[in-house]
Amino acid sequence: MITYVELKNFKSFKDTRFDFRKGKKDYKKFVAIYGENGSGKSNFVDSLSFLRLTMESFHMVLQSEQLQQMHITTPLPDEIMAALRNGAFSFPKMMANHRMIDCTEPTSIELGFVFNNHSGYYSISFADSFVGEKLYYYTGKQSGVVFDISIQDGNIRKSFCGSFFKTNEAAKELKMLVDQYWGKHSLLSILNNERERKNAEYIKNNYLEYVFEPINMILLLTAKHSIGSFQSQNANVNYKGVIENPMEGNIIPSQEQILDQTERILNTFFTQAYSDIKQVFYKKSMEGSNLHYRLYANKMIGGQIRNIDFLQESEGTKRILFMINDLLGACQGGTIALDEIDTGIHDLLLKTMLASINDWINGQLIITTHNTYLLETLRPQSIYVINVDYLGNKEVHCLDEFDIHGTNNIRNMYIKGLFGGVPVVDEIEYGEIVEELRITDETQEETE
Repeated sequence: MITYVELKNFKSFKDTRFDFRKGKKDYKKFVAIYGENGSGKSNFVDSLSFLRLTMESFHMVLQSEQLQQMHITTPLPDEIMAALRNGAFSFPKMMANHRMIDCTEPTSIELGFVFNNHSGYYSISFADSFVGEKLYYYTGKQSGVVFDISIQDGNIRKSFCGSFFKTNEAAKELKMLVDQYWGKHSLLSILNNERERKNAEYIKNNYLEYVFEPINMILLLTAKHSIGSFQSQNANVNYKGVIENPMEGNIIPSQEQILDQTERILNTFFTQAYSDIKQVFYKKSMEGSNLHYRLYANKMIGGQIRNIDFLQESEGTKRILFMINDLLGACQGGTIALDEIDTGIHDLLLKTMLASINDWINGQLIITTHNTYLLETLRPQSIYVINVDYLGNKEVHCLDEFDIHGTNNIRNMYIKGLFGGVPVVDEIEYGEIVEELRITDETQEETE
């Protein structure tokens, strides 16, 4: 779980720290981040997505090569070609897209975390390529620097703790891989690739087992951005409970049990959250050797219960459908970060959803939101505000830093700007805008 995130020269963050620690070694299970539009809430979630994608860099290169090779013989859809041109499968281009504009200093992300009762931090810095990487974690007997890699005088400087390698052969091989790949790939991604390529016995007999725990922690991180009606997911872990695509899809018959469980979960949720939804269920049919399913709802409309295809539901309702697996993931030990969780969802419904789940979170749920009604139910220690000064510098404050009494209305205090993080703008002179349009129309008429 995340204890803190420190960002330097990352997109809109010059030097900003998000501190989610609870005491010295524990973490806060629920975090809500507020701030005015453009304050960097989405960029914070993007930093977690970026870390997660560093584990996928070898796969991204392979995907890019396969797609480019495929395009030689088979024209690809325009959206895939656009993704290739924009660097969606290129990690160096992705690094460039996450750098602060007009910045010559390296960008860095430092992630503090707790995993398997051990605390540590992982930091990575980059410009056109990775220029630094460090892991501080449990080494077997105590905590210390597990590895530290950096560029010095154009050369890769490598430092490993004494227990990192169990054999000389493994040390020689990994150091050779670092010389070959580090810069375009991180050491953790190289290790993750080695673990996927080689059998478990080889990995166990050659490397410090604890070095793979931070990799597992990052791989269990889900960070999602809100775009339109659905969430674009940069990383996802499908926890037990809800099938990966709850709307419609094909599964093998042996997976019907999880589909039935998904149906029961969705039925319980939506019949409690919506007064007009009386039942949620799947229609199933065999298509060849696969079982096809599609979600429906019995819904009270015009005094009559009608059978509604869930694809016809509102965008907000469909968004909630795809969010349920993430909320359950936080209840099952996952670290889930959801950007703009309130998009398309009624303020009071979201307030009820999060208030109900708060005591059941066994992992960690981090959200960004503009929903001020949540402030009436959330604890001050769970609420964070991004404050931007007139120079564009950003600080993140937890509300437990302020003098808040039990009788205070936190929502009113926030709206009044007592914590920062709210827009301060002059009245917008629409008269000037309308006048500009009138002048433009008259000029065009004279030209014609």
